[in-house]
Amino acid sequence: MRNGLTIGSGRSLQFTVTETMVPNFDGAVIHPLCSTVTLVYYMEWASRKIIEPYLEDHEEGMGVEIEIKHMAAAAVGAEIAVEATVIALTERAIYTQIIAKTGSKRIAAGKMKQSVLPRKVIEKLY
Repeated sequence: MRNGLTIGSGRSLQFTVTETMVPNFDGAVIHPLCSTVTLVYYMEWASRKIIEPYLEDHEEGMGVEIEIKHMAAAAVGAEIAVEATVIALTERAIYTQIIAKTGSKRIAAGKMKQSVLPRKVIEKLY
C-alpha cells in the first residue's frame, strides 16, 4: 500500500432508501424498511473508499470480517449517511469503525476488517 493512510482517516457516503432496498424473500416484501443487507453493503463500501487511494496497481482489498448491529429502522425515502473511520492498521489489514445514521438517529454501527493482498493471490481463489 502507498503511504499516508492513518488511524482516524475516514470516508463517508450517502444514499436514499429505495423500494429495491427492502427485505424481499422469494418475491415477498417483508416491510418497507431498509434491509440489513443494504446497510452492510453501504457500510462495506464506505470502508473500501478509505483504502482505494492507497492501493498499489498490483494490490486489491478484500473484506474479511464485518460485525454490524442494526439498531433502528429507516423507511423507504429516508436519507442515510454512512461514515467509516480507520481505528487500527497492520501491514496487511485495515480496521474500520462504521456508523450509519438517518438525521441524528443512529440506525447501525459496526466494525470491519479489510485485507490488502496482491491481485495474483486473490485470483487464485476463483
